[in-house]
Amino acid sequence: MSIKTGLGNLTQVENIPEAWLLPETVANVLGVNPDSLRKQARQDPTALGFPVSVIGSRVKIPKDGFLFWMRYGSPKV
Repeated sequence: MSIKTGLGNLTQVENIPEAWLLPETVANVLGVNPDSLRKQARQDPTALGFPVSVIGSRVKIPKDGFLFWMRYGSPKV
């Protein structure tokens, strides 16, 4: 099943071999500006809903966590 979103789809993201996604990739799927996504990740990562990792000036998104969020929403805690 291919879920169409923004300017990309989840099948394309699933086929990315890396375990971590770049903000550009996620922003493309969500149809948002990559710089806005980076800024939000640095200021309040929990507001994004999906997991992010900010190390210094780098922002990375775990592929599995992003795909889970796109399919099912945030996990209940």
